[in-house]
Amino acid sequence: MAARQLEGKIVLVGSSAPGLFDLRATPAGAATPGVETHANLIAGLLDGTLKHRPDCALGYEWAQFTGAGCHRDRHWDGHRSDVRR
Repeated sequence: MAARQLEGKIVLVGSSAPGLFDLRATPAGAATPGVETHANLIAGLLDGTLKHRPDCALGYEWAQFTGAGCHRDRHWDGHRSDVRR
């Protein structure tokens, strides 16, 4: 293949052979080749359809962080066991 044919292109080289252990479980299938996963990621970046973090994620994260803090405050006495009193 001539170098001119690849100019300005993104080229991924990979394998789908099970013996090379590059098959991954994805929502698209139980055994998806790693090179296909990378190709889908690049395609999503280029055409703007890559999944993104939803706007409501910050609220969920805040609630989890606050809940974890409340749990810690209820169950942690604040003293180290190796300190003499």
